[in-house]
Amino acid sequence: MSCSTPDAASKNCRQSRSNTSRWKEHRDVCRQCHADLSTAVGKVVERRQVLDVPQIRLLAHEHQLEVISCPHCHTLNRGRFPAEVSASVQYGPNLQALAVYLHQGQLLPTARTCETLAALCGCQISEATVLQWEGLAAERLAPTIERIAELIAASRLQHGDETGIRIYGMLRWLHVNGTPFLTHLAWHAARGRAAMEDIGIWPRFGGRGMHDRWASYDAYDCQHSICGVRLLRDCLAVAQQEYQPWVMEMHDFLLALHDACQEWSLRHLSAVPAIERDE
Repeated sequence: MSCSTPDAASKNCRQSRSNTSRWKEHRDVCRQCHADLSTAVGKVVERRQVLDVPQIRLLAHEHQLEVISCPHCHTLNRGRFPAEVSASVQYGPNLQALAVYLHQGQLLPTARTCETLAALCGCQISEATVLQWEGLAAERLAPTIERIAELIAASRLQHGDETGIRIYGMLRWLHVNGTPFLTHLAWHAARGRAAMEDIGIWPRFGGRGMHDRWASYDAYDCQHSICGVRLLRDCLAVAQQEYQPWVMEMHDFLLALHDACQEWSLRHLSAVPAIERDE
């Protein structure tokens, strides 16, 4: 058996209905001749809506366990709580999801996540509880993350990158593998091949990999392309340090190639026409 307090949304609906009825009361009499209009059928000629969020507060869903005595043999038959209800008082999945979203999605520190939940929902949650909920979320997401890795490994083209991050003050590396539709993120203590082997996407990949010139990528048997932004940076660096006049011509040429691809892509063509390509 489950019960809960009336939620804010239903209260708002009742309030909305009462506001509408009061508006009609002002129109029960004709403004010109004062004839009775209470039974006349009206026609909606204009609508106005006010969009707002409902009042945020905790709702208590109570589950009650019953014991029934068999009328024949007098055996006591005890009911069972739902499997997800394991404590006398606990927080539900929606609040847990909100906490994980604030900490992981919006990158709030754990302390500020707890403060935000206390201010919005009136609940006092410890930082350890938030971390425990994130552990549970990670376990549930593990099959999804592995499926994303499988799809990227089987794709024709992927982009790879690695960037330094701080985890509890220690330098770690965030490895990114992505396609236009999928993104896989994984942190590792190493930047190079040891991390790529542990993550497991590059060893399975057989398409074309777009990346920087980090030597660890060269160990994998797939087609390789250097990120165009890296090449543009190289051109600027050589121009500034080596004073080579041809470098800026190459810089502008790479940008022209990109613009041509964008132009023909907007025309819904799968490739640059041969004449344009050869020129």
